Amino acid sequence: EIADEWVQNTMKIDSFWKNIDSNRKEIINYEDVILHTEKTLEQICSFLGVEFSERVLHYYIQNNTDNIETVELMDWKMKTLEKPDKSNVGKFKKHLSKTQMETFERKAKSTLMQYGYK
Repeated sequence: EIADEWVQNTMKIDSFWKNIDSNRKEIINYEDVILHTEKTLEQICSFLGVEFSERVLHYYIQNNTDNIETVELMDWKMKTLEKPDKSNVGKFKKHLSKTQMETFERKAKSTLMQYGYK
């Protein structure tokens, strides 16, 4: 089910992107954000035409005066208040069986390859 949902969501994004000039879009992989945070955030800032600031590396440090989210919404967004955790990259390998991984890869193979996953 997760593979099907991921493929469907990615197809919706791809469909939307077809109407946008290539110089106006940037694909950022989760793994790059987590493993190469500063470099990736510099790339994003450059793409957006904004100056990079070291402050963006500390986005997870919440200023108590900036509570823009309700408690109910923050319940499922708690990871946004944490530093990127490199142990989350490839975490699926610890939690999925070989059969589950094969099923996901079979269902999502072309989409995985399209986004540079082997």
